[in-house]
Amino acid sequence: MQGDKVSKHTPGPWFIERLGMAFALMHGDNLSLLTIHREYDEDEYGDEIVTPFAAVLLEPDAHLIAAAPEMLEALRFAAIDLVGTPDGERCLKAIAKAEGNA
Repeated sequence: MQGDKVSKHTPGPWFIERLGMAFALMHGDNLSLLTIHREYDEDEYGDEIVTPFAAVLLEPDAHLIAAAPEMLEALRFAAIDLVGTPDGERCLKAIAKAEGNA
């Protein structure tokens, strides 16, 4: 955090919804936080170019998403230390969700 700026990301739970060829990151009120899709175009030779595109609506959500890989790594270490405890089970459920196995 910088100075007295407080991060106010959208509260969870968040979930993924598939929209045809795209995905949307949604939260409990069925509002989209992030949309990920592919843009199709052609180069000068007529070959198809596929460009992934994502748009995040709120800056604090973007910071949270950007931190996700480091948080997942830390969670894996925490899960090892907390094996057999309720907190360890919460860690494993969050890891499974992050890996698409929830």
